[in-house]
Amino acid sequence: MGKSNKCTAWIIGGVILLAILWRMSFVIWNVMPFDADEAIVGLMAKHILAGERPLFFYGQYYMGSLDAYLVSLGFLLLGQKVWVIRLVQALLFGATLYLVIQIGKEAFGDYKVGLFAALLLAIPNVSLLVYSTASLGGYGETLLFSALILLISFHLKKNLTAGTIEISKIIRLSIFLGIASGVAFWVNSLTAVVSFPCAVFALFYLFRAPVLGLKRWAILLILVVGFGVGLAPIWISIVQNGFSTIVKDLMVQMYTVESGEVFQRIPNHLFTFFFLGLPALLGIRPPWNAHWLAIPILPFLIAFFLIVLIWFFRKAVKKPETKGVYLLFSGIVLFFFILFLCTPFGVDPSGRYFLPLNILVSLLIANYLVSAPLKRWMRIAAVSIILVFNVWSTLQCALQSPPGLTINFAATNLVDRRSDPELISFLEANNIDRGYSTYWVSYPLAFLSNEKMIFLPQLPYHESLQVASRDDRYQPYHALVDQASTAAYITAKFPKLDDYLRSGFERLNITWQEKNIGDYHIFYNLSQKVTPQDLGFEFEY
Repeated sequence: MGKSNKCTAWIIGGVILLAILWRMSFVIWNVMPFDADEAIVGLMAKHILAGERPLFFYGQYYMGSLDAYLVSLGFLLLGQKVWVIRLVQALLFGATLYLVIQIGKEAFGDYKVGLFAALLLAIPNVSLLVYSTASLGGYGETLLFSALILLISFHLKKNLTAGTIEISKIIRLSIFLGIASGVAFWVNSLTAVVSFPCAVFALFYLFRAPVLGLKRWAILLILVVGFGVGLAPIWISIVQNGFSTIVKDLMVQMYTVESGEVFQRIPNHLFTFFFLGLPALLGIRPPWNAHWLAIPILPFLIAFFLIVLIWFFRKAVKKPETKGVYLLFSGIVLFFFILFLCTPFGVDPSGRYFLPLNILVSLLIANYLVSAPLKRWMRIAAVSIILVFNVWSTLQCALQSPPGLTINFAATNLVDRRSDPELISFLEANNIDRGYSTYWVSYPLAFLSNEKMIFLPQLPYHESLQVASRDDRYQPYHALVDQASTAAYITAKFPKLDDYLRSGFERLNITWQEKNIGDYHIFYNLSQKVTPQDLGFEFEY
């Protein structure tokens, strides 16, 4: 390895290590609450080590279980701890950064583009930091597969437009692209935002290569078959559970998120896209509220983004060497925009569905820094503005704990998790290990207590006091609670629910005791066992 290559390797390793250490520092600081979705990943990983083989995220037949399998490997090596879940996500993101660096070289012909992009992603805005550290069941893999699919697509384009076409290499790349796209779709269908435009991109160059002749149809078939092979977990699930199970679960998710006709939703989705989603993507606001961050630096950041955008439309898209790259990027953004506008997921205010676009934004900015006629001090100033803003805004959020760096965006779910050890100690001291709670309390409690304390998520966390049956993710827990002679109730920051429980207990002539621990409220020592159904809770299906 030459001296220059060794230096590049050290820089790549340094950027990746920086990204991992930056994320883990917030884990050690304990400002990232352990939430229910993350707890389910941890519980799935524990169950995998015990012999279970889930193909999907518990209760969601549209999100694959790859994340849980990776976490189970971490548990096997390092123990069943929350920080291990976060370390797995940080390592996944490190792999994503390596792919982004390779994309910079392959798409733009310059490693510096990939290195600048990786640096901006290593110390990212608060939204990307949260979703690339805490696990929601597949968003880390979504970023990884998005980068992988982009890289394979650019390799395929390069080989299809080369002076001498190597059929064997094109076949291998087509197999990789098909399988990667299929596996990615199983992991998280959000990856289709990248994989579908990349497929169109690859087919465009495939059918432009005249020397291939009829072979292009064989390559197209290889792509399709590869995609089908990548979907193997979905085919297995269909054989085991029937096609209707997946369709039903997907439809429930799609049509309980939002009601009304498609065209009635579009104005709301436009508002969410431009005033909530884009600001979260750029780091101007955190995922859980609409407060602006790092306000003293914010005008400089916005001004820089506008400069990059103007340069993109005036210069970048006109360069022959990058025109295809930016046409693909534009296609991804357009496809995402259409999906966001026309599907119920366009109502989501967190900005998490914008995650794959972070890769495109970082590469766009990096190419500007490398290609635009800038003096050295201008490049240093631009990178400094972004990184200082990202650090400032992240620390601003972290210091406001609770909520800290959370994945939740509903006020009633922003629970101060620092009371969890005290809650568990109280439950242990009073032999309370079965009962009912909300989704956001039940599963973290189950994981943190090593599944000694099982509380079914059959209490509401919405003001309507309706319970979504889809939140009850793991059916084997039912037998444990049903067989128990007593049951307690745990609520969190929800006085309306507390009053409802009290009135229900009084109506049934039940006596009980209460205890406050931080944001938690425990109803225990009930004179007789009572279920949420007995109390009249309405369940949404």
